[in-house]
Amino acid sequence: MADRALARQAPAPLLSALPVAPSPAPAPSVALVYNPHAGNFCARTLERWRAALTAAGHATRLVDSLDYARAPQCHRADVVCIVGGDGTARLVVEAELHAPRITPA
Repeated sequence: MADRALARQAPAPLLSALPVAPSPAPAPSVALVYNPHAGNFCARTLERWRAALTAAGHATRLVDSLDYARAPQCHRADVVCIVGGDGTARLVVEAELHAPRITPA
């Protein structure tokens, strides 16, 4: 009796007919903005941050804070990480506030 019940069941769907799970979103890109003139600046620590972000799958660019302040639109990233003190943070935030906005097409 159990054999007849199995025979009446619908056949299993083909794998190609199953919905495909969406691929995970890419990791956000990171602009690692640093101040090489800050009193506690350490190139080794900055490199460790860059290596850790890159190892986690983030496209990471190192950007001098003065370069960022002059043209933040040239250093676009999904996330901006600031390595420095409060002066560096202020410089980067003010640059963002006054940057020309690029509207997507």
